[in-house]
Amino acid sequence: MTKAILSKAAHAAAMLGLCVGLAGCLTARATASTDLEPLVSALTDPVDDLRDRAETGQAGAQYAMAVLHAYGVRGVTPDPDQAAVLRRRALAARGYTPITTYIAGLRGKPGRVAIINTPRYELNAVQALRADQCAAALARGDQSPAAVEACAGLAEFGRLEALWAEAKTGR
Repeated sequence: MTKAILSKAAHAAAMLGLCVGLAGCLTARATASTDLEPLVSALTDPVDDLRDRAETGQAGAQYAMAVLHAYGVRGVTPDPDQAAVLRRRALAARGYTPITTYIAGLRGKPGRVAIINTPRYELNAVQALRADQCAAALARGDQSPAAVEACAGLAEFGRLEALWAEAKTGR
């Protein structure tokens, strides 16, 4: 009887692990594609529109302009210093979200509620890193499996490669 219960529990745990693992894989692909949105924006949105939005503080546009300045594509003059400034601004916190947490009291003393202010970001460092890796691969003309994975898979890589080739012509 005990063996049967343990077997059912082990089976349930294994199934739960499989489901969580598969969900993680599906989420990773969607996230990788979503993380490239600022790069896609750099390659498709009008440069003047990106510049205006970057000046108003929109993180995605700031990152997109950083890419254009870093690689000198779409008619933007290469300027590594300006690219670094824009990238830093894009990754800066956009305010704070207060979170409350209860801290239990010790030795019979009452507990208390503490407020923790967590920074809020429009674009985080992981998103920027994924987009940076893809942009670097595109700039090098790298078609290796690592480059394809950095650009969220074969279909997205092909689309981004075509956009990058067009961007190099200055359009």
